[in-house]
Amino acid sequence: MGDEMHFKKLELLGFKSFAEKTELFFEPGVTAIVGPNGCGKSNVSDAIRWVLGEQSARVLRGSRMEDVIFNGTDVKKPVGMAEVSLTLSNKNRLLPIEYDEVTVARKVFRSGESEYYVNKTLVRLKDIENLFMDTGIGTESYSLIEQGKIDLILSSKPEDRRFIFEEAAGITKYKARKREALRKLEQTDANLLRVNDIISEAGRQINSIERQAKKARRYQEEFEKLKNLEIKLSSFEYENIKKEQSLLKVEKEGLKQEEAILVSSIGRLNEEALSIQGKFSQAEEELLLFQSNGMEVEQTLERNKGRIALNRERIAEIETRKVDLSKELESLRQKMAGLDVQRDSLSMELKKLVTDRVSKEELIARKEGYLLEIQDMIEAAQRIISESKANTVEIMANQARYRNDLTKVTTNINNINMRLRRLEIEKEKVSKEREEIDNKLTNIHSGISELNENLGLLRQKRKSCEEDSLRQAEELHRLDLEIDNVKQELTSKGSRLEFLEDLKRRHEGFSSGVKAILDYLSVINTGIGKGEIELHGICGVLADFLEVEAGYEIPVEVALGDDVQSFIVESISDARAAIEYLNRENRGRAKFFPLEMLNGDRRDIRPGGRDACPTEKLKKLTDFVKIDDRYSAIISYLLDGFFLVDNLDRAKELLQAGGEDVKLVTLKGEMISKKGITGGNVPRSEETGLLMRDAKIRQLGLDCAELKTRLAGLDEKRTMVKEEIGGLGKKVREVEEEIHGEEIKSANKESEKINVEVEKKKFLDELSLLDIEITEAREEEEELKAKEIRLGQDLLAIEEKGKDIDSIISSNQALLYSKSKERESVLLEVTQWKGEFASIKDSEEHLKKRETMLIGAISEADETLASREDELAKSLTREDDLKKDIIQLEQDMETNSLESERIKTESNAVNKKKESIQSLRLATGERLKEENTRLEEVRNRLRDSDVKDAGLSFKLESIKNRIIQSYRIDMDTVAPVVEEVTNWDETRLEIDALKGKLDSMGTVNLVAIEEEKELKDRFSFLTTQQADLVNAKESLHKAILKINKTTRTLFLETFEKIQTTFKEYFKALFGGGDAELVLVDQEDILESGIEIIARPPGKKFQSISLFSGGEKALTAIALLFAVFKIKPSPFCVLDEIDAPLDEANVDRFTKVLQDFVKTSQFIIITHNKKTIGMADVMYGVTMEESGISKIVSVKFTDKKNTAPVESKSQSEDEKIEVTQSG
Repeated sequence: MGDEMHFKKLELLGFKSFAEKTELFFEPGVTAIVGPNGCGKSNVSDAIRWVLGEQSARVLRGSRMEDVIFNGTDVKKPVGMAEVSLTLSNKNRLLPIEYDEVTVARKVFRSGESEYYVNKTLVRLKDIENLFMDTGIGTESYSLIEQGKIDLILSSKPEDRRFIFEEAAGITKYKARKREALRKLEQTDANLLRVNDIISEAGRQINSIERQAKKARRYQEEFEKLKNLEIKLSSFEYENIKKEQSLLKVEKEGLKQEEAILVSSIGRLNEEALSIQGKFSQAEEELLLFQSNGMEVEQTLERNKGRIALNRERIAEIETRKVDLSKELESLRQKMAGLDVQRDSLSMELKKLVTDRVSKEELIARKEGYLLEIQDMIEAAQRIISESKANTVEIMANQARYRNDLTKVTTNINNINMRLRRLEIEKEKVSKEREEIDNKLTNIHSGISELNENLGLLRQKRKSCEEDSLRQAEELHRLDLEIDNVKQELTSKGSRLEFLEDLKRRHEGFSSGVKAILDYLSVINTGIGKGEIELHGICGVLADFLEVEAGYEIPVEVALGDDVQSFIVESISDARAAIEYLNRENRGRAKFFPLEMLNGDRRDIRPGGRDACPTEKLKKLTDFVKIDDRYSAIISYLLDGFFLVDNLDRAKELLQAGGEDVKLVTLKGEMISKKGITGGNVPRSEETGLLMRDAKIRQLGLDCAELKTRLAGLDEKRTMVKEEIGGLGKKVREVEEEIHGEEIKSANKESEKINVEVEKKKFLDELSLLDIEITEAREEEEELKAKEIRLGQDLLAIEEKGKDIDSIISSNQALLYSKSKERESVLLEVTQWKGEFASIKDSEEHLKKRETMLIGAISEADETLASREDELAKSLTREDDLKKDIIQLEQDMETNSLESERIKTESNAVNKKKESIQSLRLATGERLKEENTRLEEVRNRLRDSDVKDAGLSFKLESIKNRIIQSYRIDMDTVAPVVEEVTNWDETRLEIDALKGKLDSMGTVNLVAIEEEKELKDRFSFLTTQQADLVNAKESLHKAILKINKTTRTLFLETFEKIQTTFKEYFKALFGGGDAELVLVDQEDILESGIEIIARPPGKKFQSISLFSGGEKALTAIALLFAVFKIKPSPFCVLDEIDAPLDEANVDRFTKVLQDFVKTSQFIIITHNKKTIGMADVMYGVTMEESGISKIVSVKFTDKKNTAPVESKSQSEDEKIEVTQSG
């Protein structure tokens, strides 16, 4: 196996119980790993499985992946990382990688992250799986077999048993490719469906966007015209405002110069005022300084007076202390003389006590010797008494034992009698309870039937509620759709209403003159500006006062013509003022109806007469118009003589029969009179026609109000439906709770039924036991009565022996009593002398203590005397110092009195100087106030100029912002308009016309041009994608068919080979018999499960689920060996798979295993000695320190060639060499 692939080394660090770095070196052949239970053997197998990519913590006997990290012991801390590396020989290139040696490593950290390495290069888990795919190596392969996997092979479903056969057939990679192809096919189908939908939608969008793009191009052309004109006009207005700003700037410069002169003058006055204020402040400071110095001198005088008085008091105290100290010194000297006398007396008394103590000690020693002789005699008597009493105790113990035995026997006889009575009663009670249990069981059966009926009714009720809830949900969906439609309609009409109202606010549709006056009035009314010409008495435009019946707006507006834009004014002077404004501003023309003229003789101003058609009575146009009575004369004036007809033909007939002044109008807006016919396409719409626009605004307002009311009603109805759904949901939940409750009751009843049946059986068993117990109790009673007679006879013999021992005890007790009395007398005498001896000794100690105290007192008196003499000397010195201080203080007081007088004189002079400076400061303040007043006036004028400038700037900014917002052009970058003769009013009219034209185009999607191009490009791209997806789908189908064909062939060939080999190994391991591998579904080879049936020697064919544990294990081993034979794996890890085998089967197992050692490397974790015996290398796993595994390595060799295998976790002293001798 030199060039064959095999494990070379396994390195563990922090993995499970391997806390420290541990290395295991493997060689071709068999390596056994042994050790006691719980030492960490299987952790080696787990490490190999883990480094190969195992993702299930449960398979590794943990709850989460972090459990593989060493978790610490009582003496060793946990580690933060687990690392395992596995080195394999790859000289035969079984692994698809160009290295002779491959090291796979894995790390896991406590944070949960994992890392994988191949030859120290960081890789993915998928790379590890691909590296070992179809090599027989991997987490799910047949090369890693533990006890649990044996059970899985035998007890799992037939479908789950395929993994071994698939791995052996080498189709794992094909299945992985098929899964990938199916996943891609599913994605391709989804993408194709999505692309088809997108292409269909894109086609619809292109059709729609082409129309919008054409409209957008027309809009852009008109917009460019409008843009050029409006920029030209705005540039003209912009330059005019800038010129006005320049003039204003010159005016502001003059005011600023005047302001600067005044500011300079005020500055000089301020400096002068500050100088005067400084002098005034200086005078105040000098005055305050003099006042402060005067107060300080006065305070010094007062302090000196106090110190003099204090010093005199201290001198008096010192005189008193001197007298006291003299007396105390005399007293101390007398006390010391007395203490010397006491010390001499104590010394004499102490000598006498020492003599008495010695004589008492000798007397006590003699008496204590006699006491020892008496004690020996007492102890001899006590020994005899003790021995006799011991015999007595033994006799009494025997007596007590016999009496207790006798009592127990008697008691047992009584207990058995009571027990018999109790058993009879119990038997009767159990019989009654059994009858009750029978009745209870009948009731339970009845209750279960009733609960099942209730459950049926409740389930029916739940179904009904769910159907109601579904109906209400459909109603809610319908309401939601209707609400969405109403909201869309409301939004549409609201937008249209806002648009029309905005046109009306901007006075669109009016002529330039009318619009100019309306704009001017809007500015005046809003207070934005103040016009130079005041316009009064303008009531409004005629169109604003008219209310035309729906459907008749066109004929009325045609009949009125431009008069519909006429102004109604109070007087002619009001009309003249408005005309003057138009002429001055050059803003066009307008028509006015003064009320004072119309309220006179109407015949003088109304054109034409009122002759009606002679043929029939027609409807007047005035009948379709409503107006305030105050302005009704205007409508009569304008519409009298206008009649409504159906069409031009009818109008022609009527004119031929009517008067000269009759004018007829059709609903389409065609007008005919004797003077001619007016007709054609009327370019009026609700945006441009004033009457139609007002009518449309009124109609849209009503429609929006109606839609809002409808929306509120729908919302309310939706809320009610939603509440009903909620109520039904709640009802369903309540019913489900009831069902759940009934199901629980039913389950409880079933449980109760089982419990009662169990209880019934228990009572039957109990009756049987009671009968047995009664029989046994009667037999026991007879035996106890015989025993009672024997115990009575033995008790009489023991009592006679006890009487003899009592007489010996009595004689020795008398001797003991007399000697004890004598000992007590001598002991009392000795005790008395010892007391006297102790008293003498205490007195001696007491006198010694007194002597020590006297010596201390004499020493203390000496120290006190010296202290008082020192204090007296210090008092005399202190008295002299205080007298000198008093003399010095009196001299200082005379000097301070003179200084105080000088300060008062100078302070009066400074005060007069301060008053003169104050007068000068007031005069300067008046001049400063006058200059500030003039400065404020100049600044007010300057502020007015700023306000005017701000107004001009606002206009400039308005023009600038309007052009930026409309056209994204900065006015500062536009070249000024060259002075030329231009009619700016016509330009404004042209701009208004272009705006009206653009507005009439409605909503324009300007992005449509770009969208059209993008959609066409996208459509082209999508059709290409569609073709690519169709081709990809076809390719995937072909690939899957090819994979299926290859997989089926490989699987069947391998299955047949394993089938043959499995039979051979089954017979070899069982010593006969037969076995079969059966495909469950012959039609579906690729997914069919595999059943195992076998016949051990002497038995019939049967499923392996009926085998014993050993037979199952041996069958699984036969299957594994068969797989190994067909598809040898470079190595195999067997974790205690021989545990269920007996000695004979282990022999067969090792014999078969020996055949594979030549082609595969085996790592066996085992306890079996025979399996260990075939190993070339053995690793022993120990746990010297609790919770930490270590490795001891052993290599089995011949006598001639001994070579120990080292483990890096062992020291040099722990290397072991074992020589195999045959």
